[in-house]
Amino acid sequence: MQGQQSNSATRGSSESPDDPITKANIDSLAAAWANLKASQNKPRARTVFAPGSRIRLRGNPKVEAFVVAALLKAGGESYQVSWFDGNTRNLEWFEPEELLEPEDDSQMEQIGFRATER
Repeated sequence: MQGQQSNSATRGSSESPDDPITKANIDSLAAAWANLKASQNKPRARTVFAPGSRIRLRGNPKVEAFVVAALLKAGGESYQVSWFDGNTRNLEWFEPEELLEPEDDSQMEQIGFRATER
């Protein structure tokens, strides 16, 4: 019986509409939901090296390389790059700071996403 009283007392206090922790949690969730809904219709775009762009590796600027793919991630982007070293074809992933900016801005492309309602 004592265990039941303890459980009902605990349940009663957590369900109270005046409980500041519960009200704060609900207010926080409501604000987060409003921010999410507001941001869904805003396009998010990034400027990236276009696939096929000729670039140079920062560690070896004499080598001419080509962007094969651009991978968008939450923290930025990565590039899959291909180049020849003699008779050997190399294919590796690089972060933007490991690559030299192209001399020509036409090799940069803007890519983005817009969230849609389901």
